[in-house]
Amino acid sequence: MTENAKTAGKPLQDVAVETPHRLRIARAVATRLESRDITVDIGPLFSPREEPRVTMYSYSTPAYTFWQGAYDALIEAGSTDAQALAWLQSKNPRWMLDSSSSDVQELGRMMTARYILKNGGIV
Repeated sequence: MTENAKTAGKPLQDVAVETPHRLRIARAVATRLESRDITVDIGPLFSPREEPRVTMYSYSTPAYTFWQGAYDALIEAGSTDAQALAWLQSKNPRWMLDSSSSDVQELGRMMTARYILKNGGIV
């Protein structure tokens, strides 16, 4: 079994206990390594060939916020800036999202429902 298969879907603290790099990860989390804002540097690999049927003003905002969070988690886990960026450009994010699409969809549903309740309905 690969290390990724053993740790997939587990919280960072659980993963930190089971991996051979647990001391480095624990040290990184304890010292809260500084991350930087990567949202101005990231974007899609390919541009869409056609205009979407439904355009959205804030379509990309969650993506930038999500990937900044992923970058921050990689830095907190002890990755260097170069390692974190290499991971983000690899196939690992795709594999992560393929196995977590229902979680991402549920997050969108919950956040929208909370916003609707907070603001008194759909405007």
